[in-house]
Amino acid sequence: MAEKDAKALYKAGEKRLGTDEKTFIHVFSERSAAHLAAVDSAYHNIYGNSLKKVKFLNVLLPLFHLVVIL
Repeated sequence: MAEKDAKALYKAGEKRLGTDEKTFIHVFSERSAAHLAAVDSAYHNIYGNSLKKVKFLNVLLPLFHLVVIL
């Protein structure tokens, strides 16, 4: 499941011009913190960089972290 989400995020972000925000919102709002860590690891293994380097996520990650904390 983590690998599937990593591939979906890549297709929704780095692979295309612009971003498919719905995919990012779906993955980051529906998955646990542990799963998101596994997604980041899978993303790094497949594409060679961390999700933290995806430009779109620089804006959204703080908001998702807040949601996870609450």
